[in-house]
Amino acid sequence: MKHTITRISTNIAMTLIIVYSCSKKNADPVPVEDNEDLSLYLHSKDTTGFVWYKNDDTILGIATLPGHDLPKVRTRYNAEAASKLDANGKVIVGSVFATNSLIVKELFDTLNNFKEYAVMCKAPNSPNADAYGWVWGIYSPAGDVESSVKGQGASCTGCHQNTAGSIDLTLMNAGHP
Repeated sequence: MKHTITRISTNIAMTLIIVYSCSKKNADPVPVEDNEDLSLYLHSKDTTGFVWYKNDDTILGIATLPGHDLPKVRTRYNAEAASKLDANGKVIVGSVFATNSLIVKELFDTLNNFKEYAVMCKAPNSPNADAYGWVWGIYSPAGDVESSVKGQGASCTGCHQNTAGSIDLTLMNAGHP
C-alpha cells in the first residue's frame, strides 16, 4: 500500500512539473525522467526568447555534413545556449554549453516544408544524457518521436563528435561557416 501511494505521488509530481515547466513562456527546459521526449518537444515548438544562428532565421542548406536526410535547416538557441554565440550569432570556438542549454534544429525538405525538430539539451543529470551531458531527440511537427532521448544520442553523436569544427558537439559553425 505504501509503495502504491508513493508511486502515485511521484507520478502526480512529475505531471505537475511538466505542466508547470511547459506553461512558462521563457522557461528553460526542465527534462523530467520518462517524460523528456514530451518536454523537449514542447520546448522546441516555442520560439519565444530564442536566438537564431547568425542572428537570422533564413533556412540554410545543410552543406556537406552527413546525418540528416533533409537538405535544409535553421537553428535556434535558448537564452542559456545563446550566451555561447558571438556578436555575429555563431558559436564561440572552444565554448562549453551550460546546463539547460537548448538547441533546436528545424529541418526542411527541398521545398522548404518543415519536417522535423532535431533537439539537443544540456542536462547532465538526466538518465538519458550522453557522456557529454547532452540529451538528444528528434520529433515530427505533430510531436511523434522519431529518435527518443532514451537512445542517448547514439544516432547523433558519431557525427557530432568526429566532425572537424565540432564545438561541444555542435556543428553549425562546421556546416555553415
